[in-house]
Amino acid sequence: MKANIKTALLCIIIFAVSALYQFLALELSYCDYTEWIGIEPVNFAVGYLTILFLSFVLLLICNRPWLALLMSTIITTATALANYYILETRGAPFSFVQLENITTALHVISSYRFELTPRVQEILIIAVMLLIASVLLRTKKGSRLYSGIVTMVLGVIMVYSYNTIIPTNVVGWSWDASVSKYGYTTCLTKCTLQSTVSVVPPETYNESTMRQYVAEYKTVSPEANSTPDIIFILNESWYDLNQVTDVKANKNAFSYIYSLENSLQGSCVVPGAGGGTNVSEYEYLTGNTLSLSPNCNPFNTIDISHGNSFVTHLESLGYYSLATHTEEGANYSRDMAFPALGFDTVHFREDYSKPDWYGHRFYYPTDTWAFRHLIQWYEEMNDAPRVMYLLTIQNHGGYESLKESEYLVQTKNDYGEYTNQVNEFLTCMSLTDKGFKTLVDYFSQVERDVIICMVGDHAPIFSLDIAEKDKGDMELLLRSVPYVIWSNHINLRDETAEENISLHFMPAYVMDVANVRMNTYFETANELRKNVPVLTSYNVYIDNEGNYYRVGEECIYKDQVDCYLGLAYANMKKQDFMMDGSYTNKTESAAATTPSGMSYKETAISQ
Repeated sequence: MKANIKTALLCIIIFAVSALYQFLALELSYCDYTEWIGIEPVNFAVGYLTILFLSFVLLLICNRPWLALLMSTIITTATALANYYILETRGAPFSFVQLENITTALHVISSYRFELTPRVQEILIIAVMLLIASVLLRTKKGSRLYSGIVTMVLGVIMVYSYNTIIPTNVVGWSWDASVSKYGYTTCLTKCTLQSTVSVVPPETYNESTMRQYVAEYKTVSPEANSTPDIIFILNESWYDLNQVTDVKANKNAFSYIYSLENSLQGSCVVPGAGGGTNVSEYEYLTGNTLSLSPNCNPFNTIDISHGNSFVTHLESLGYYSLATHTEEGANYSRDMAFPALGFDTVHFREDYSKPDWYGHRFYYPTDTWAFRHLIQWYEEMNDAPRVMYLLTIQNHGGYESLKESEYLVQTKNDYGEYTNQVNEFLTCMSLTDKGFKTLVDYFSQVERDVIICMVGDHAPIFSLDIAEKDKGDMELLLRSVPYVIWSNHINLRDETAEENISLHFMPAYVMDVANVRMNTYFETANELRKNVPVLTSYNVYIDNEGNYYRVGEECIYKDQVDCYLGLAYANMKKQDFMMDGSYTNKTESAAATTPSGMSYKETAISQ
């Protein structure tokens, strides 16, 4: 009995020390020691106890201290290295939900160089120390009784901590802000726990009220009846670095687009920075805000099959739809997601001709090449109104492939180790600029009515590294990508472009500009957009005068925001009153009430 107690105490001591080192390795994978100062002690303790809990769970399972320590070391070290390199390559941290797209991730990172940096060396040194400790425990046998007791106690602490101390939306807009307060381990654990929850209802959600609203909604613009061909382009890493730094260069990388007549241009606020194409893609194609979802891979975690989207709505108006991506369909499960969203025809890499590269950027075919295929498939479509979607790849990182002689644009700024990356990125922007001209030139001659909307999916990963922190709200600027709307038949010169607009509002915005009939959901989004053009994935919104509010905060727009979020939740959950088509273009009854009891129409008019 005494021997068992001694062994148990030895295991507790060794596991306690080992858990501390594993915890430090995980935190090092996100930031260095100097940045830990802001982590609150209670949150630091929660992160540490999380690793200790993991160790004792493994011990309870295998009853071999050395094996439990070995397995926990492998898990934490692999997670730390994955997080470090994913942060370096795409600007977003590692979370376990990303394992659902492991093949996509391996394809993306194949074009990056990996260096054995000092922080990586420190993580590996910790791992070696712990592996040596596990060998020293080979002769010890555990006690499931004592392991069970410790595991149960720690489990109670974990349940209390993650349900009480750590908020539900711990990450939200910014991992940096969250990690600086809660630590990476805690944020990672909370996100993992939330990964089984695809959509979170807004606090004010009331199903019966939403049912009434949908049933009684009176459409704002029943006269809208245009059906122009609509082309949506999500352009990989298309971003104006002037958002975060004053770029001086030998030429303007956006010269054609920024001088384009009869266009609407501004900034589109996307969910992610440095990476996250899939989250932008989801908002762009559905009109749903990801402020209601804690996950980073919506195609894998949100049930989009046979639901309402921008595509299915247009198809209800007689449109024929096509989606294409210049890479393999397996990337982010797009081969399943595109048909689920309602697209009639899909094309992936195998349907394209031999790619055109620029210079030594052999991984990523040019936008001009992609646009030529888009034109080809446009010409092959039937006579019905057409909606097309293209996701490009030209501008994807990394940005260290071109030779100096291949730079089309060169910065005059000194960005240190990032200068060549900036030059390559600006060259990519110039290629996009020229490529877009091929689209405008072609569709200017087309007799059919056409409207094109192109937005970026996120900023390049190095944006924060070259940012001038006094430029403004950096969290917003890093997520403010360009957008351009052009048409061959609409006089856009008389329109006032949205200076800033959330990506999930873009479908309603385009339909409004093109005078396309909208359903209740998109009408509601469009009316909110006029007052609150930015509603972020971090539950912060910005009105048309630049004022910031948090969702739930009392202000003149609260009813509108609550109403939209309620409809978005019902739409994302495919609730029956959003699915049967009866919510489309109601014209008979008076406006319904919002969750707070005030008439939504009255709310909109009062502004």
